[in-house]
Formats: sequence, structure tokens, C-alpha cells
Amino acid sequence: MNGLLLDLIAIGRERGASDLHLEAGSPAILRVRGELMRVGEAWSAEPLSHLAQSLMGPALWRDFSVKRSADLSRTIAGVRCRINCF
Repeated sequence: MNGLLLDLIAIGRERGASDLHLEAGSPAILRVRGELMRVGEAWSAEPLSHLAQSLMGPALWRDFSVKRSADLSRTIAGVRCRINCF
């Protein structure tokens, strides 16, 4: 699992975030009580793509490559996460 993602989830948990937004070219964004908070440096497309691929696994990644959208959920660092990739 990506160490930076684990750090972001831990920060989000500490701050009471309901959402974590990751987008290539932008820093991570936490949604805390309706407010958006930037965290860290901008993500480049390649590491974000590798992260998405590792979360999805081969079958879902192939489906995502065709449809360009995927919804999944995972427990990461003890936190249940809903994930939408597009």
C-alpha cells in the first residue's frame, strides 16, 4: 500500500474528514465539515494511476480502462473507504 495514501488517510481520520479527493496535477484535498482543505504537494498522473491500479486489481483495472470509471470500497488502515475513479 502506498505510504503517502496511508498518511493522508491518517490525517483525514484525525481531522474528521468525510472525503479524500486525489486528482492528477492537484494536491490531495480533504473535506472536513463541508470545507475543502489542501494537503501536501500536487500528485502527478503516473503515481496516481499506479495507486488506482493497485486498489482495483487486474480485473477491475481492465474494466476501468474501457469504461473510464470505477466504484469500489476498501478498508485501508482500519478505515472503510468508498472510492470512485474517473
